[in-house]
Amino acid sequence: MRRPYLAASIMLAAFPAVCQQRADLDLTQLAVRQRQRPPSSSSGAGSVSSGGDGAADASDGVPLRLVVFGTPKSDLRAGQDLRYSVRIENTSNRPFSLPWDPQIADMEPQDPTQDYAYLTISISLHLILGRGTETAIGAPVHLFGSPHSKGSMILLAPGEWAVVRISVLFQDISLTL
Repeated sequence: MRRPYLAASIMLAAFPAVCQQRADLDLTQLAVRQRQRPPSSSSGAGSVSSGGDGAADASDGVPLRLVVFGTPKSDLRAGQDLRYSVRIENTSNRPFSLPWDPQIADMEPQDPTQDYAYLTISISLHLILGRGTETAIGAPVHLFGSPHSKGSMILLAPGEWAVVRISVLFQDISLTL
């Protein structure tokens, strides 16, 4: 009985799981450049989506694990800086393509006559108060990407993750329970 168990242990040690951080994006000092003109076609918004490069997209049910970390000050007041980080981990067995550029202006082609489209995700913190009540505690942060804009997308292999460091102004929260 011990030999199969020992062989399995050796096999697991010889082939460790590949779990690693793929990217780190610091948005704590970001000055956003606005686009000059909107795209004439609709762009993906409101959810993580991708496609065209063999990677999975959100409609395939690809699970992403989001972990918020960073310890805000306990005496945080409205108008003060709220800094936190979000770890976005691909927990599926397929690669996942993710928008990764904080500058919407980077999605526009140089030629103003050329049409364009892009993907977007939004990251925001919400306080859930129960009974279906929730409130945002800071403005959302947006990331953009397009297969036509070099470096605007990252590909997370299974087990890989990316970290986004964010700084937003803490919003006043009126609690009425």
